[in-house]
Amino acid sequence: MRIDTLGDVAGRASSYSDRICPPRETLARLRPHFPALGITRLARQTGLDVVGVPCFSAIRPNAKTLAASQGKGIDDATAMVSAVMEAAEMAIAERLVPADWTGTAHTLEAMGATWFNPWRMLPFGETFDLDHTVSWVAGRGLISGRPVLVPRDAIRFDGEAPDLPGIALSSNGLASGNTRTEAEFHALCELIERDATALWSLLPIARQKSQAVAASSFEEATVDDLAGRVRRAGLRLQLFDLTSDIGVPTVMAMVGPEVSGSYFDVAAGTGTHPVPARAALRAITEAAQSRITAIAGGRDDIATADYELGPDGMAADLLLARPQAPPPLGLPSGGGLGSAMAFLIRGLAAAGIAEPVAVALGGDSFDISVVRALSDVLEDREANANWRPGPRAIAVLLDEAA
Repeated sequence: MRIDTLGDVAGRASSYSDRICPPRETLARLRPHFPALGITRLARQTGLDVVGVPCFSAIRPNAKTLAASQGKGIDDATAMVSAVMEAAEMAIAERLVPADWTGTAHTLEAMGATWFNPWRMLPFGETFDLDHTVSWVAGRGLISGRPVLVPRDAIRFDGEAPDLPGIALSSNGLASGNTRTEAEFHALCELIERDATALWSLLPIARQKSQAVAASSFEEATVDDLAGRVRRAGLRLQLFDLTSDIGVPTVMAMVGPEVSGSYFDVAAGTGTHPVPARAALRAITEAAQSRITAIAGGRDDIATADYELGPDGMAADLLLARPQAPPPLGLPSGGGLGSAMAFLIRGLAAAGIAEPVAVALGGDSFDISVVRALSDVLEDREANANWRPGPRAIAVLLDEAA
């Protein structure tokens, strides 16, 4: 198999990874478990597009959710592991986690236990009934480490919610890793990313365009390499700084032709990481992955009718924004997972965010860890079908109205 890499980064991939072992080692460890995870094919899709960013798809025909999981990276091994880990975390999340306790929130309060309130995931107008008996699973606070009980329906991923009918089920905060710490780090990055994206989406387009950032401003060879690939493919790349008051660098990338003719011509991707260049790298590779996903047509959450849609005028306008903002501030590269996790926690504390909760979903038999992180404060407009503005979103809207 031909191996694609970005410049010389394949030999120093650890500089771009938060994993405790090289991607090839993780892939070799997981391959024997493909049948148990329902993975029947690992498909290389890089050549479907002209950009050339390594992209793969892991296929699970009998999935209860998505049958095709996409992965991207700086080389083929990283992209393969990205696809396989996403498929594995979904396969594990689809399995029902045994309840640790059954009862009411009022009883938990009487016992002095800490519990997670899923009210923002419930249908609009509904509140969480403290006297309603539900099944609970054990989680822990990602800052304090203290035990927290979570309604099982809040973390179910099998399409069922018998205790809380109508609750929004999503993969927001679902992540995997070689260790639980790895998984929790990536889960927390996703919660922060979705929050930043939601807040940015509420801004008027003029404000959004003012946050355009030049790829060269990150002063990172791999980001420059990716930007060059996009340019040589005859496409335009535009980056935006979405970083919120939490202070964790969050970057959105848009890739497409300057004149678009259909809805999927302009693709977007978002990345969050304490190291700004890493956030940009994630965003650009995800945008490239989004293009290939649309081209392949194999993703079962894309409606067939979407391919008939005309150009997205707002996306086309944003793509042509002229960079005028500096890159976000963050950590230097090479600090390790411990310092990166500490940076996330400091950012949440500085913004006054109540600590998110993580529930371990399993993965031990496959020598990985899968977790689901939840927050009743961070915004999740894109992922939550029952989303309504919370205090953070309302603050942005009031600020814009002032």
